[in-house]
Amino acid sequence: MTQEQIHNLFKQGYNQINWKQFLGETFVKARLLASPETLIGIDINVAKQALKLGHILLDENGIERQIAVYEVTLAKGIILERNRVGLRNLLRKYWKDIDAAFIVYQNTDSKKWRFTYVSELTGYDSEGEFVKIKTEPKRYTYVLGEGESTRTAAERFALIAKKANQATLDDVKEAFSVEKLSKAFFDEYKKHYDIFCDFMVSKPNIRQTIFNGDEKGIRDFNKKLLGRIVFLYFIQKKGWLGVPVASKWGEGNFNFIAELFDNCKNPDLFYSELLSKLFFDTLNSKRKDDLIELVKGQSCRIPYLNGGLFEEDDKKHRNLIFNAQLFKNLFNFFNQYNFTIYEDDPNDHTVAVDPEMLGHIFENLLEDNKDKGAYYTPKEIVHYMCQESLIEYLCTSLQIEDEAKEKEAITNLLQKKEIDVILKPEIKNINKALDNVKICDPAIGSGAFPMGLLLEIFTAKQTLHTFEYGNTTNFNASAVKLNIIQNSIYGVDIEKGAVDIARLRFWLSLIVDEPEPKALPNLDYKIVVGNSLVCKLGDDVIDIDWEVKEGTQTDFFSNSNVLERKNILEKISKEQKDFFNPVSDKKKLSADIRNLKIDLLINQLDLMVKTMNQETVPKATSYKDKNKFVKATELYHQSLGWKDSIKQLTILKNKPDQPLHFFDWKLDFPEVMNKQVSVRVGFDIVVGNPPYIGQKGNKALFEPLKASTKWSGFYERKQDIYYYFIALGIQLISNDGNLTFINPPYFLTAAGAGNLREFIIKNSYVNMIMNLSESVKVFENASINSIILFLSKNKKYKNTKIKIFEPNLSTKSSYLINPSWSLSKYETQDLSNSEWYIFKNEHTIEFNRNVIKLGTISTISPGIQTGCDKVTNTHIETYDLKSIQKDEGIFVISNNEYLNLNLTEAEKKFVKPFYKNSAISKWSYNKSNKHWLIITNNIDNINIYPNIKKHLNKFKIILDNRYRNFALLNAYKEGKWWYLYGYRPNTNFEDEKIILPYRATDNSFAYSNESFYASIDVFIINITKSTFSTKYITCILCSKLIEYWLNNNCKRKGKILELYQKPLSELPIKETNKKIQSIFINYTDAILLNKSKGEDTSELEQEIDNLVYKLYELTYDEVKVIDPEFSLTKKEYEAIKLE
Repeated sequence: MTQEQIHNLFKQGYNQINWKQFLGETFVKARLLASPETLIGIDINVAKQALKLGHILLDENGIERQIAVYEVTLAKGIILERNRVGLRNLLRKYWKDIDAAFIVYQNTDSKKWRFTYVSELTGYDSEGEFVKIKTEPKRYTYVLGEGESTRTAAERFALIAKKANQATLDDVKEAFSVEKLSKAFFDEYKKHYDIFCDFMVSKPNIRQTIFNGDEKGIRDFNKKLLGRIVFLYFIQKKGWLGVPVASKWGEGNFNFIAELFDNCKNPDLFYSELLSKLFFDTLNSKRKDDLIELVKGQSCRIPYLNGGLFEEDDKKHRNLIFNAQLFKNLFNFFNQYNFTIYEDDPNDHTVAVDPEMLGHIFENLLEDNKDKGAYYTPKEIVHYMCQESLIEYLCTSLQIEDEAKEKEAITNLLQKKEIDVILKPEIKNINKALDNVKICDPAIGSGAFPMGLLLEIFTAKQTLHTFEYGNTTNFNASAVKLNIIQNSIYGVDIEKGAVDIARLRFWLSLIVDEPEPKALPNLDYKIVVGNSLVCKLGDDVIDIDWEVKEGTQTDFFSNSNVLERKNILEKISKEQKDFFNPVSDKKKLSADIRNLKIDLLINQLDLMVKTMNQETVPKATSYKDKNKFVKATELYHQSLGWKDSIKQLTILKNKPDQPLHFFDWKLDFPEVMNKQVSVRVGFDIVVGNPPYIGQKGNKALFEPLKASTKWSGFYERKQDIYYYFIALGIQLISNDGNLTFINPPYFLTAAGAGNLREFIIKNSYVNMIMNLSESVKVFENASINSIILFLSKNKKYKNTKIKIFEPNLSTKSSYLINPSWSLSKYETQDLSNSEWYIFKNEHTIEFNRNVIKLGTISTISPGIQTGCDKVTNTHIETYDLKSIQKDEGIFVISNNEYLNLNLTEAEKKFVKPFYKNSAISKWSYNKSNKHWLIITNNIDNINIYPNIKKHLNKFKIILDNRYRNFALLNAYKEGKWWYLYGYRPNTNFEDEKIILPYRATDNSFAYSNESFYASIDVFIINITKSTFSTKYITCILCSKLIEYWLNNNCKRKGKILELYQKPLSELPIKETNKKIQSIFINYTDAILLNKSKGEDTSELEQEIDNLVYKLYELTYDEVKVIDPEFSLTKKEYEAIKLE
C-alpha cells in the first residue's frame, strides 16, 4: 500500500477487512486467518469480544519472531485510558508462545480506534538466553480514525511496506518510537518559539513600547503564549471548544483553533482581536450558558476553566500585532501531530504529544537551565522513584508483621496491579493511607514527580476499587484525582514559569476524566512560587523563629494570647483550602490570606525583636568577653533588619494591589509543617531532582545561605546547592517519612560536603542507594553522574545495612527492572562526616603483607600555581585592557611567545618546559611540549632581567589584583610583584620522578628523568628513600593491582578517578630487595623503549601484573577478584616465580 492509501485507511473508522488487507500487504510474512478465532474466558466487564486474526513473522537478529494479531471490541461505557489494568490482563493468558502482539481496540459506536503494539513479551536473560520476560510488557499505541492526525503513523508504516520482506522487528519498534516523535516535536516547537521571539524583538513598537526593552519579558510572554495554545490543542481533543449552541459538550470543533485563525478577516490582528478575547474574556470569565460570540454573528459554547492559566498579566499585550504567517505556520505544525491529554506511564505510551511534553518543553526553554542546574528527569526514573517512595510509605503505614511479605505485596499492588492475600484484610487501611499521604517536591520544576505520585496513588486506588467492586463503573476518577491534589500534593519552585507548567499538568490530569467541563481548582497555595532554601523579603533574608519563647510580654503573642497565633495559622490553612475550590471568592480570600500572613509576620518579627533583648547598640566596654560582644553586635544588626522588615510589611499591607512575595514552609503550609496547627508535622514523602549548582562561579547564590541563621554552621567552601536541598528534605519529612532524590554522587566523598554528611547521619538513616554513576547516563546532553538516594527517619533502619542497588543492564526495556542489589558493609551509624566510600567492592583485598605506604618513602606534591597563566575575557572586561588579547600568555607562554621574548641566556634559565596533564599517559608522556613556564620566585631583582620584566610589566594590573595568599603577601611586602602564587621550591621538577594527572580514567603514572613542569592538576612524586628505585615504584604503580586499589579507595566521577594526596600517600608499596626490584626495573626500561617506538606493550604489562600479584603474595582466588578474566589457570599462576 502507498503512504496515501495507508493515510486514508488510518483516517477512517475501523474495518476488519481493510485492516487485514493492510497487514497482508505491509508484512510479507503475515499469516492471517480466513475466519478469526474467538477468544474465550475474557473479562466481559472490559471487552465485549476478543478475536485472534492471525500472526506475523519478522526477523530479529537472524531469529524469527512471532507477532500475534488481535482485535478487541470494548464493552459499552469502557474508556480505554481509565481501564488500563483490565486491558493489560485481558489477553495475558494467550501470550504463551508469542514474542509481541498487535492489538486493535475499537468501540462499535465510535469512529476512533487504537492500534497497539505490545513489545518485549520475550527477551534475553543475563546469560544471553532467550526467555519469557516476567515483568510488565511495554505498550505503544496510535490513536486513529476520524478527526485524528495520522501523518506520523502513515509515514512510518509506508517505510515498512517499502522494505517488503526486508522488514524486521526493529522496524516495527521504530514505527512506534515515542522518543523520535517527541524529539521532532520539540525541535520544531523551539524553532517556532524562536521565530516569535525574534519577530517581537525586531519591532521597536513591541520591544520598547509594550515591553520597555525587556527581552526576557518577551521570551516569558512567548513561553506562556505557546503554552496556552498547546493547552487548547489538548482541550479541543475533548470537543469542548466551539460547541454549537444546542449541542452537548464533546460535540465541539476538533480543529477549533486553526479554523478560528482561518476565519479571521484580518489575520495580523488574530492575537489582539480573537486570541486575547478567547483567553481572557472567555476561558477566564463566567458567562451565561458558557456562550460567547468570538466572531460576530457566530455564537458558540466554550467553557469557563478558571484555575489561573488564562488570567491576564498586562492589558497592554492586547495591542500586540503579529505577522499572520507566524500563527499560520504554527498551526500547520501543530496540526501534523496527534495530541493526547493522558499522561502515560513507562509501560503505556501513546505515540502522540502528551502533557509530559509540556514539562519537557519548559525544562528546555528555561532561561539558562543548565546554569541553574535544571535537568529534565527521564520518565522511567520518575516512575521508579515515585513507586519506591510510595512502597516505603505504605509499608510504614500498614506495619504488617511479616515485613518481607508486606513489601512484596505492596510492590505487586503498585507494579502488577494485583492484590496479594496478605493485603486483602488491609484494603480499608491502604485506602486511608493513600488518602492521608502528604507529598512534596521542594524544587518542583514542571511537576514530574508529584504528577508521577498522583498517577501512582490514583492507579492504586483504582486497583483497590476493582478488587472490592469487580469493575470501575462507579469509580469517580475525577473526584479521586481532585482529592489527591487537594489533600496530598505540594510543591515549590523559584521559577514562576515552572510553577505555571506544573499547575497546567495537574489541570490537564483532571480534565482527562471529566465528561463535561468543570471549573478548575485554584492551585495557588498548593504549587507555590518561592525560595525553598531561604526566606526572603525583597533582597533581605528573614528567618522567622517559630520556636521563640513568648516570655512575659503583654504583646500580641504574649503567654495570655499564645493561642491567637495558632488561630491565625489555622485560619490561613482553612482559607487556603477554601481557595482551592473553583467556586470560591478568589479575590476576597487571596486578600484575606495575604493580610493574615503580613499580620503574622509583623507580630512574629516584633516578638523576635523584643525577646532577643538587643534593641540598643552594644558597647565594647560593657563586655569582658570579646566573643559575646561580637555576638551582641551581630544580634543588634539582625534586630535592625527585623525592624526594617516590619516597616516594609506595614507599607505593603497598606498597598492591597501589591502581592506578598515571601515563602516560609511553616507559614505557607501550616497544616503540614507548623506544629501549632499540625498534630503530625512533616511530609510523608519528599521526592525530586534538586538543582545542581556548584559554588565555583556562583558565589552570589550562596551568600543568602551564609547569611541565614537557618543554615548556621552548615556552610563550607566548595559546596553545591543540592547539598542544601538534601538537608532541607530531611527537615521536611515527618518522623516516619522518606526522602527520595536523584542527584550527583559527589557529596559522598567531596571535601565540601562534610557538614552535609554529618547532618544526614544525625537526622536520618540511609536506607538505600541506586548507583547509576558507572553505567547509566541519565541526563541527555549532560556529563553528570547520578545516584538515587533513599533516606528515612524511620528508626527501623537504625541498625540495618545500607542497600546498594545496581541497574540491570541486561534488560533491553529498562535498566530499573529487577535491579541487582547487595548489602553494604556499613550501617548509617558506622558513617561519619569523613568520606563515604560505600560503593567499595565487598571483596576488597587487604594489602597488609609487608607493605609500606608511598607517603613514607616519597614526597607527593601538586604542580605550580601561577595565579595567572594567561589573559582571560574577565581580565579584559574588568581592567578595560585595549592592547591585550585573550589567551596571551602571562606566566605560561607558547613557543611563539617564547621566541618573541628574545631572552638572554641568563633569562632562559628561568623559563622551563611546561606540560598539560593531557600529555601524561600510563608509563610515559608526550615530550613535544608547546608551552613554557616563567618561574620568577628565584628572581630578587627583576631589573637584571629586562626582557622578563618588560613581558610581565605589560600585565602588571592583572598580577596586582591576584588573590594574595601568605607567600604572595610577603612577596608584595618586599615589592616582588612578579612572584608566582604557588611555587614549589622543595619539589624536584628536574630529575628522576613519577608524574600523574589529578584526574584520569586509570592509574596513569608515568616515569620522567627530564625537566618537567606542570600546573596543580598534575602530581609530582619524588622518591626520597634510597632503598627504593623510582623505576621499580613506577612499575608497581602501573599495575592492575594498584588500579584495583585506587578504584576502591579514591573518589570517582563517572569513569574519572580523582587522585588526591591523601589516598596517593597511602598506596601500598611492597618492600623487597634490590634483586627483585631489578626485575621490575628491567620491565620498566623495556616498556619505555617500546612505547618510544610506538610498539604494543600489552603482553609485557600482563607479565608485570602477574609478577606484582606474586610479589604481593596474593592467592589465585584474590587475583580472580581483581581480574575476573584472568587467563592463567591456578596451576599456571602458582608456578610463577620471582627470580
